Amino acid sequence: MHTPARALLLVGVALTASVFAVAADTYTLRLNLQPGQSYTQRMTTSQEETQRVGNTLSKSGQTMTFDIRYDVQQVSADGIATVKATYVRTASSLKSMGLETFYDSAAGGAPPKEFAVLASFVGKGFTMELARDGSVRSVSGMTEMIEAMRKDLAMDEEGKEQFIKAMKSMASDESIRDMMEGNFAMFPSKPVAIGESWSRTLRASMMFPVEEENTWTLKSVEGNKATLEVTSIIRPAGEKTEVDLFGTMVDVKLEGTQSGTATLDLDSGWTLSSTIYQNVDGSMTPLGQSGAPSVPMHFKTTITLSLIE
Repeated sequence: MHTPARALLLVGVALTASVFAVAADTYTLRLNLQPGQSYTQRMTTSQEETQRVGNTLSKSGQTMTFDIRYDVQQVSADGIATVKATYVRTASSLKSMGLETFYDSAAGGAPPKEFAVLASFVGKGFTMELARDGSVRSVSGMTEMIEAMRKDLAMDEEGKEQFIKAMKSMASDESIRDMMEGNFAMFPSKPVAIGESWSRTLRASMMFPVEEENTWTLKSVEGNKATLEVTSIIRPAGEKTEVDLFGTMVDVKLEGTQSGTATLDLDSGWTLSSTIYQNVDGSMTPLGQSGAPSVPMHFKTTITLSLIE
């Protein structure tokens, strides 16, 4: 017959053993795509921008949505997936100086002039190679995509040439690779337990060159879904901070933070949903213009991803 003290000791040992058993559970998080799979994902970016020039404070806002279909064409023996990305819908709203304008390609009809470039994305695409750890090995087809967009624009030749120059500087194969890697490269290098964290530093170079030092944490696993949390430090990428902003050279310095969550499918590693919040401060100074003032800027951005059934 057990004495009360011995019974309590046995219960304590059992509870301790169960805690260690749970703590020992680890999960392999990675992309595991299969040929023939297709995912349509909606990415919406909502941004509020504040600028101060002298005593004048200006605020503007924009929401931009891209629905992108990803078709897995083939997967190599070492897990490198060749994926075709096609823009199937674009939408946007602009708020500036008390005015608000809207556009949605799904509504049909000719787009307003300010949304002509956005509308020309629909039906175009590029190809990328995705590794199991979410890194984007390569992107191809952006030059062809930009040329196809050019043909759809209702502009004179001068306007089209300006478009080509701007797009090639902002949307090269390399810059799109950086952008896409920010959506996929969230996986750890080894199996992780709930509560465990890992870090990855990524470059983002769509317009202003920055890098993100991301720390991911596995928060929970329920059924076939894993939820991750991320906190990030955003800072200039390298020493070169000069960029060509639509024909004007400017020195841009940005830094800030971001945080958010993402829910993944454990089988495929595909992101089912995510919400990221960014707060970035910085300045923009025109170059080659004597006495040109530095313009302080603040960006508040929310980025959401959702899977469209």
